[in-house]
Amino acid sequence: MCIKLQACIILKMVYNNYLLLMLIPNVVLSSKTNTFQLPPNALPLQYNLTIEPNFENVDQATFNGSVVIKIKILNDSNNITIHSKNLTINEDSVKIILSNKTTIDVTHTLVDIRRDFYIICLNKNLTKNEIVHLYINEFNGNLKFDNVGFYLARYQDLNKESPD
Repeated sequence: MCIKLQACIILKMVYNNYLLLMLIPNVVLSSKTNTFQLPPNALPLQYNLTIEPNFENVDQATFNGSVVIKIKILNDSNNITIHSKNLTINEDSVKIILSNKTTIDVTHTLVDIRRDFYIICLNKNLTKNEIVHLYINEFNGNLKFDNVGFYLARYQDLNKESPD
């Protein structure tokens, strides 16, 4: 098995001695038996991500968000698959818009919990080299301390006492 991980922290926020971090891997795992790798039919080019954390109760913190992903289609396909670990996505908020501003109907979505996939099935084939925009206008999740996805991390300010 070859493990190749490139990642960047795209959000770092401090709230009451908690760090709020999001880690987005560019490449996850690759091996002959890897079933977590996304199908090779789409390449994300750009993300426009909005996240609104709710810290009312840090031990049960949540977040809401939306994203627009600019995607290049690499192989003809009637679906787009993304990773969605621990996210709840409002299916009615999912849209695919072509570069000519035409909206492609989403016929249904599937959730593959084992592989953390969210599969968006379309009523039309997307063609190779086409540029599309995937809109997910409403998703939410829980902030945890498990260092996966969008998570909380605790630190101690050396000049002050840590809360608790």
